Amino acid sequence: MSNGNGAVHLELHTDANSEVPYEQRFSVIGADLDTGRNGQEQVTAAVEGPDNVLSIPRVRTEPGRVAFVLAAANHGSDQNYTNGDCSVEYAVR
Repeated sequence: MSNGNGAVHLELHTDANSEVPYEQRFSVIGADLDTGRNGQEQVTAAVEGPDNVLSIPRVRTEPGRVAFVLAAANHGSDQNYTNGDCSVEYAVR
């Protein structure tokens, strides 16, 4: 996560650990704790092998405290995919 100029850039780096491509969705829900403004963004891509990066560039924010919930969801022909999310409070400059 990097920030500047009223926006943050989010990246998900993943090792697909698979030779068969599958779909991965990376999403973010954010809430500015100072202004009350909120929003969400997502990106979906086919992933395969060890070096995959999904990016959500320029998530617009105001300087201050922002709460994010980041999530990764996977879908494909197999049934053994993991999904997960995490939350963080971040200070945007």
